[in-house]
Amino acid sequence: MMISTVNLISGSGSTNLAALEAQRPGGILHGLVETAAIICNNSKAKGPILAEELGFSRERIHYVSRAKGDLGEQIIEVLEKYNPDYYHQLGWLPWMPDSVISRFRGLNQHLGPGGQFMIGPRRILAHLLFCAAIEEQRPIPVFCQLVHPVYDQGDAIFARYAGYSFKESVDAIAKRLLPIEHAVQIEALRLLATGQAKPFPVPRVYKDWMRESGLMDQSIKQAHEFYLAKEKAGDESEVFLMPELYMSPCLV
Repeated sequence: MMISTVNLISGSGSTNLAALEAQRPGGILHGLVETAAIICNNSKAKGPILAEELGFSRERIHYVSRAKGDLGEQIIEVLEKYNPDYYHQLGWLPWMPDSVISRFRGLNQHLGPGGQFMIGPRRILAHLLFCAAIEEQRPIPVFCQLVHPVYDQGDAIFARYAGYSFKESVDAIAKRLLPIEHAVQIEALRLLATGQAKPFPVPRVYKDWMRESGLMDQSIKQAHEFYLAKEKAGDESEVFLMPELYMSPCLV
């Protein structure tokens, strides 16, 4: 069964490119998945340009922006044009408007602890902070999930778990996990297209909700505030977490 997607990106669109490559002859998704269009919310993003260089039609790349009006209406207009089986959020930063979620099925690329404003390295830092706090090194979940109106509530389609070392920088972990993120989204699409997908509850880093969920919330808040301050200061240095000083991430 062939399924179609509309991919939503905000930056370099590396996972989008990996999915497009997998759809070419010889790829794992060839004959199974077709990307009907790309939606980007950032006019300066490299993702659409890189997709064009790969051979994707410029006519099927659409830009949306809150500055142009209601974001949900703009996205719905594109989705109605192509009527995909799924829209696929691949590094898509804005929160998807409820008007879209209620009308179309969506997939989301997910890594580690979630929550509003938690993107990229922030998720990894939150994971490390949490694991240091409980003094247990739990793997980082990397998965594809169904979009849900409530953050992090959609069932997962496929997941893998990645290890790490506390001696690695957050940036190094993020770079090493990127190919895994690509492979997970591609495998989820393959499972959906072949009718083998069996949705399961979204992976959680914490196990004991009563004892650990509060620590996770604290770690997420700290990671978010840390990166806000870092970005405000214009600090582009790598972030290292020292286990014995986990409440104060070290910049080197």
